[in-house]
Amino acid sequence: MTLFALKLIAVGTMLIDHVGLLFFPEEQMFRVIGRIAFPIFAWGIANGYHHTTDVKKYLSRLLLLAVVSQVPYSFIFGTLYGIPWRMNIFVTLALGLVTIMLYERFRHDVLRRRFCVMGMIAMSLLIPTGYGVYGLVMILLFHTTYGKTRDMLLWQGLWFAVILFATQHIAAVAPTMFLVYLALPSFIQGASLCALPLLAMYNQQKGYSGHAWWFYWFYPVHLTFLFILYVFG
Repeated sequence: MTLFALKLIAVGTMLIDHVGLLFFPEEQMFRVIGRIAFPIFAWGIANGYHHTTDVKKYLSRLLLLAVVSQVPYSFIFGTLYGIPWRMNIFVTLALGLVTIMLYERFRHDVLRRRFCVMGMIAMSLLIPTGYGVYGLVMILLFHTTYGKTRDMLLWQGLWFAVILFATQHIAAVAPTMFLVYLALPSFIQGASLCALPLLAMYNQQKGYSGHAWWFYWFYPVHLTFLFILYVFG
């Protein structure tokens, strides 16, 4: 499966997810299908790190998209859930890329590397981003298992089991808003594991490679369009 095909699956399932979120909130199947999108975006960060010629420029583009995406994202989550303060997934993706950069910078200094990674994990808990700490660690795991399909499947599956176990125990004692703030996954997030076999099928081919950044710009553009349609349609 080419990179272009994976991108099409990601944006397609994300679109289905957000259409369901705004127009068919009672139909859970839209949200289930939509869980496939984020792991592909997260894997894309690890893949991008391994192929970019300028990681700082790559990070600056992610941050730009985070800023641009925040307005429509805040309108949607403010209108539907009353949480306009949540930050969009490009903040999570940018934090994940920074974590990879720090992980590699201190590869030969285990203590400093662990300190930096733990610091980024703490930041992902403090900043209310889409997918939060679950998404950040997912990105790092995609990096550390890059090119190792069996390890990727094992560690991503294990990480989901661990975070879901923690979520259930936290939910038993913490207010609902605390769970919303941390963006901890529920059982429905298990559908995201369906993305892993698709990623395992990646054949190292780009496929169509024109307009490379359409994949990322699709996010703020479609959010804006859907919200306008939701309000005025």
